[in-house]
Amino acid sequence: MRLIWAMLPRKLKILLVTMVIANIGSRIFGPFMALYVKDLGADIGQVGLYFTIMAVSPVAFRILGGWVSDSIGRVQTVALGGVAGLMGFVAQWLAPSWVWLIPGGLAMNLGSSLVGPSFRAYVAECADETIRAQVFGFSDSVFLICQVVGPPLGGYLAQFYGYRQLFGVATGFMAVATILRLWNAWDLPFRLDRLKPSTLKSGLGGIGALVLGGGLLTWIFVIDAARDFGYSLSDNLASLYQHDVAGLADRQIGWLASVGAVTTILLLTPSGRLSDRVGERQTMVVGGLLGALGLLVFVNVRSFMGFALAAMLLAGTRAFFRPAFASLLSKAVPLDRLGLTYGIFATTMSVVAMPAPALGAQLWQNVSPRTPFYLTALVALVVLLPIWFKFKLPTRAGADVKHKT
Repeated sequence: MRLIWAMLPRKLKILLVTMVIANIGSRIFGPFMALYVKDLGADIGQVGLYFTIMAVSPVAFRILGGWVSDSIGRVQTVALGGVAGLMGFVAQWLAPSWVWLIPGGLAMNLGSSLVGPSFRAYVAECADETIRAQVFGFSDSVFLICQVVGPPLGGYLAQFYGYRQLFGVATGFMAVATILRLWNAWDLPFRLDRLKPSTLKSGLGGIGALVLGGGLLTWIFVIDAARDFGYSLSDNLASLYQHDVAGLADRQIGWLASVGAVTTILLLTPSGRLSDRVGERQTMVVGGLLGALGLLVFVNVRSFMGFALAAMLLAGTRAFFRPAFASLLSKAVPLDRLGLTYGIFATTMSVVAMPAPALGAQLWQNVSPRTPFYLTALVALVVLLPIWFKFKLPTRAGADVKHKT
């Protein structure tokens, strides 16, 4: 990790530090957001309405964020996203009732939609093609540290000081991140005049042509959609299965989440190194096999140690798949349209996967609790064949791909 950090340019290092600070802030309040909404006067139906709005709104924002990133620059867009996110944090911190949380949440979603595609596109632009998967793995492992640190800190603040004070601390983290992001972009031009509808139209047309062209990007799109739908069938049911079917205690379920997070952190950088050395598709196949095996273990054990083994295997599929997938996608499209590509993929995958949790719940109720997990494992295995045969770059030289239109 130290070697990868030394190879990163200064602005990317600063950007990565700000991502850590901002993500700690968001992880602090994440597990307690429903309680905060309820504490501000919402009933259960209104809590559901709030989270529905928060789930749907990024669909509209992510493509916008990618377009802005491609138009005015990655670092500048992250700075603008930080400002939007900070405004959302402040609005939610000071909200007098749950209704006033909605505009704050929308501003936060707009901020994350500006930051997310920009950061991943900037990583791809800064990282040499020979170590790109390692850099993606390194950055993902850093974010997972936020997931380990944030929730316990949030739990302490919520228990001893209350939800509003918790949100105040989270806002403080976001303020520090935003100041650093603005400072990082201070010497760069904010060319807002480049934000023209014609460039959005041409960008969408170019990416659409690649997606529908029957080549590598088509297969990336199809496989990503299938995997997102498959895993969404069972992801939200895992803790329910562990509690109601296997009889695990809440504290054991919490420990299993930590086991998965730590395992992913440990494997992300080595898996990125493997991807850079042997190839993205080979590494993704390893990840897919680990995921299917982990799900099969999950539905056939009842002990804590059995579920811990399943958690480590499922962590392996995340660790081996994500950096390799991000690296391959960054080589399959022109770099100057990479932000829009990430925005389109994130938006489309959200829409495709939207019905999956409800379908998984129906399968649980009408067939058996194991069925959604078996179906997810089947999807994880079926997509391995097209990954192996179709996830091939036309050249290893990024320049040939980079300048295609």
